[in-house]
Amino acid sequence: MPALALGLDPGFASIGVAVVELAHPMMRVVALRVLRTAKSKVRKAADDNLQRTLEISAALFGLLE
Repeated sequence: MPALALGLDPGFASIGVAVVELAHPMMRVVALRVLRTAKSKVRKAADDNLQRTLEISAALFGLLE
């Protein structure tokens, strides 16, 4: 079975995700997505970042399953 690589282009508003199959001599894109998070209505930036991080984490775990 070929190895898989996970590539991330991080951010809080959106994060780029790519899963690539590493089969010598070629590579094949298995999945390519942009995960988007919405700005919350909280006043503290730290709380907003926490909520966005939780959303990103849940989406990434879902993708890996």
